Amino acid sequence: MFAGMINRRFVISCHPFFVVCAKGIAAEFETLECAERFLSGRGFGVGSIYRHNGRDWDKLEKNPWAVDHVDLIEPAVHWEDS
Repeated sequence: MFAGMINRRFVISCHPFFVVCAKGIAAEFETLECAERFLSGRGFGVGSIYRHNGRDWDKLEKNPWAVDHVDLIEPAVHWEDS
């Protein structure tokens, strides 16, 4: 389990990568590649990818879909990579 703060919200995930999209949709992933494919392939346009560092969530700075601040509206959803 991975836990920490994202945008003043406590987030718990089973996977080390967490995505927050501009529409407030959140998803968790096992790899960075899966998180990037999710953002690029779902038509969200913008979003932020976070990686857990062992204590808290770090926003990845080299993310081409990054946004400054997005509120989590919907609960975390685990998207299966197919």
